[in-house]
Amino acid sequence: MNFNNKHVAIVGVGGMGAEIVKALRIKGVTTFFLADNDIKKCYSAVSSISSDEACGGAYYTAGIDVMNPASWDNLFSKIQMARTPIDIFIYTAGVIGPGGKSKFITKWTMDDILQVCTINYAAMIGLTNEFMNRFFIPQKHGRIITIASLAGLDPESGSEMYDSTKAAVIGFMRSFMGTLNGMRERKGIDVRANCLTPGMVRTGMISHLEENKELMEGLLARFNQKLLSEPSEVAAQVCRVLAEDLHGEFVDEKGRSYNDYLDSIKEKIRCV
Repeated sequence: MNFNNKHVAIVGVGGMGAEIVKALRIKGVTTFFLADNDIKKCYSAVSSISSDEACGGAYYTAGIDVMNPASWDNLFSKIQMARTPIDIFIYTAGVIGPGGKSKFITKWTMDDILQVCTINYAAMIGLTNEFMNRFFIPQKHGRIITIASLAGLDPESGSEMYDSTKAAVIGFMRSFMGTLNGMRERKGIDVRANCLTPGMVRTGMISHLEENKELMEGLLARFNQKLLSEPSEVAAQVCRVLAEDLHGEFVDEKGRSYNDYLDSIKEKIRCV
């Protein structure tokens, strides 16, 4: 993909999303539609880009609640007013638990469960469908990036809800990628999708955990990390899979592919 004069919509513009905005602007993306439940994060993402890097870019911001589909019109109305197509849709929104904190599984209420499942998984599917129907199918091209986690590939006790929702993202994307293959072959609709599965990344989601050295060491060891990764590493992989026009990839922030690992899980399931 040539990034020049491309238009991107990003839902979830925290630390990771902000770095993706910066990286894509440097690559040449022209127009950004940024959406988050905290619109100040959208403003912060734009202000974090230096004036030289941001020169020539157009930035539209929208406050939306991914749990409330009616609020998604705040984003789509901005796109409609700009009279521009969308070439890339990126979904980075996610929470570890209600209020940004996890808790013991038996303490979760149904409202807690629905909140995390909706933000991490269901809203991603709903918004993907919106971008497919509004833009990618009519224009016969598009690119989709979602952010899952290594935790979804190898869940552990103590983070059941977060891990299971990220596993659900991976499962959906794996199936959806096959659907896109069929649309390309039968109808000539060239929509490509990839899923980032990072390990422990330095974002606000885990900032409250950094004070607990023992806990952090255990979490890093779980993902074979010595240090936290940086959001810029995730952003670099987003740019790479887009630049190389990849499709059907599951990669972490270091660029390591987990397709073989997913295939091995599938084979194990078949043997059960």
